[in-house]
Amino acid sequence: MFTIRTVSASFPLLLIGLLGFVLHMIIPPINVCAQEKQIAVVMYKKSSVYDATLVGLRSHLASTNTAIRISDFDLADAGSFEQLEKLAVDVIVSFGTTATGQLIDRIKDIPIIFTAVLGPVQFKLGQANVTGSFLNVPVQSQFVEFMKLSKSIHRIGVLYNPELNRDKVESARTAVHELGLELIGLEIGEYNEIIPKLDAWLKGIDALWIIADNVVCKPVNIQHLMLQAMKYKVPVLAFSPAIVKAGAVLALSADYRDIGKQTAELLLQVLNGVAPDSIEPTMSRTYELYLNKGIAQKLGLGLPADMLQSAREIYGQ
Repeated sequence: MFTIRTVSASFPLLLIGLLGFVLHMIIPPINVCAQEKQIAVVMYKKSSVYDATLVGLRSHLASTNTAIRISDFDLADAGSFEQLEKLAVDVIVSFGTTATGQLIDRIKDIPIIFTAVLGPVQFKLGQANVTGSFLNVPVQSQFVEFMKLSKSIHRIGVLYNPELNRDKVESARTAVHELGLELIGLEIGEYNEIIPKLDAWLKGIDALWIIADNVVCKPVNIQHLMLQAMKYKVPVLAFSPAIVKAGAVLALSADYRDIGKQTAELLLQVLNGVAPDSIEPTMSRTYELYLNKGIAQKLGLGLPADMLQSAREIYGQ
């Protein structure tokens, strides 16, 4: 006579659990976080530009499934630099001119990728640990849009401080020449110096191009310049929406989220072992158009339908 023994269904589970316990004791657990790259995001005071750029940066990094831990620092906060120096980071991403300048002066042994910086800059970019993304829109892209306003635009005036912008203006001179335009520069040390000759100079140009220049772009100077340009019916091309609000006809401004994406692409290259100084800093590859319809009407300029449709924002309606 045979006896049939019944084995409890829970017995295999018990064996599996016991085996798992033994393996856990023998094999140390894998530290997933050890694979993470430590990134420091550093800025000096938050702004809407930095916020939008950071969204683009984080979004692109998330899409790549790269193991990254981001720590945020605001250099306007007391002790933030000391906290940054205590953290072992693989790469620093610096937002804006102020934070980038401070970091470049003090940190030489950690890769620095700057972003949301509008050139020209007064800090040196030749260091081996530095590359990044400028907010600047290429010169030819700006004038291709500007020329849609009128076929009579040929002589473009630009005010600039030679210590800050001589190289940029000379480079732009070549770019606009390829479009059949002439760039007429007026060098200034202080804005008040050029006021006596500004009227005569404005009479000799078809349009005015305002570039990022710390001497020219003080609010009181922009206000005076807009009034004088309107007096002589000179349309103004600017680099920021704020100047369009103040009286420029149009501006091409960087797409901040795409700048963030560009910065993330540079960051990934550096994390993959590419030396920062071998990566050429980038400029804005996409841009947003801002228009002042009221000013255009006062100047007798028609805004083409395609410009109106593609504009991010239209003022003076």
